Amino acid sequence: MFEPVGRTQATEHDSAVVRVSPLKVGQSLKKTDLPVAAMTLHEKEVWAAYRAKKRPCLVLSSDGILVDKSLTKGKPSHATAPTFLAAPYYGIEQNVNRAGYSPEFVERVRHCEFP
Repeated sequence: MFEPVGRTQATEHDSAVVRVSPLKVGQSLKKTDLPVAAMTLHEKEVWAAYRAKKRPCLVLSSDGILVDKSLTKGKPSHATAPTFLAAPYYGIEQNVNRAGYSPEFVERVRHCEFP
């Protein structure tokens, strides 16, 4: 969770000083605006950061079907935004740095036994 501490300069909104702390389920969330104009928060929201690796993926579909605007008039558009279906690629090789996957498991995945 990001908790605001301050800005490096009061007139600059492109950076801020924040405290990073664990986000725990059940923890009460107090609404605190970060001192950066582009990072506003709504009620019951927090800013969070996650570690992640860049991984390649296979795009299985594109150009999602658009929802008729008359069905969503006056409603949030983010829930009906166009999407696409993608499948992640994972390395399967075994070496000194990684455990990899067993050949039997890989074969069963290739035959679509598991999503």
